[in-house]
Amino acid sequence: MNYCLLESVSIDKPISKVIYLMTPTSDNEMYRVGRAIDQEVRINDISSSRYHAQMKFDGKSFSIKDNMSKFGTLVEVKS
Repeated sequence: MNYCLLESVSIDKPISKVIYLMTPTSDNEMYRVGRAIDQEVRINDISSSRYHAQMKFDGKSFSIKDNMSKFGTLVEVKS
């Protein structure tokens, strides 16, 4: 099974962590990531842009592309 875990960590007091488990239902699936209500993956953090990044699943692997967000997108790959 293919999946991707996204972790959002807030350093505000109290510190909080949210984990998203993404399991694509088809090849060439695209997900918009950001703070806006209409995003497939909603990040409720002020440092996240309304439309922060785009994730894509091509049938074999995930890729992510930053949408020129103010603070950028950090990727840490673990297998």
